[in-house]
Amino acid sequence: MNRRLTPAEKRRLERFQETAADLQARGYRKTELIIDIVRANIYVMIAAVPVFAVILILFFVLNRWRLPHFSISGFLLNFLLLCVVFFVLAAVHELIHGLVWGLFAEHHFKDIEFGFMQEYMTPYCACSVPLTKWKYVIGGVAPLLLLGILPAALGIAYGSLLISLTGGLMILAAGGDVLIVARLIRYKAEGGEVVIFDHPTEPGSVVFERSR
Repeated sequence: MNRRLTPAEKRRLERFQETAADLQARGYRKTELIIDIVRANIYVMIAAVPVFAVILILFFVLNRWRLPHFSISGFLLNFLLLCVVFFVLAAVHELIHGLVWGLFAEHHFKDIEFGFMQEYMTPYCACSVPLTKWKYVIGGVAPLLLLGILPAALGIAYGSLLISLTGGLMILAAGGDVLIVARLIRYKAEGGEVVIFDHPTEPGSVVFERSR
């Protein structure tokens, strides 16, 4: 761990360590499935080309290659609007994580915490109680579906390039979520009892498992 934790993160980590120690004392094996944020950002930049290529090709093919009206002032206005919308939706992205996980959590939204990683300039959402694999996955991909894929599809269908590009940006913004969920889905638990926690301070999950 190479970054300074906030007081809230320290408290969450301490609670998690106590829970982890209890589970391990009861015979559970711990496996961390975290991702590297810097590497994830590199993957996102690489993915930007095919993501926007697909969106633009579908947009122009389905809209009969009609180019939107272009002007320098209009372009700058739309660019600024896109930037503002992106930062607003970045916060909404984390709120969606919290809303979905909160529905599944034992004490609902009391088990959800939000924060901001200054080193990476990114907001985050953390669930402090265990979830089943598929409940974790559903909460993990919900922003991708609601803020990324759905707006991109609607923008293409209704001929709005701005909405299509916004959807594309939010698909890329969910790149870290995709990597986290993919690691969890690929992980094959060997034990008969499995408990999955959101990592208290890092992007990813922690799996505890033991044989029946």
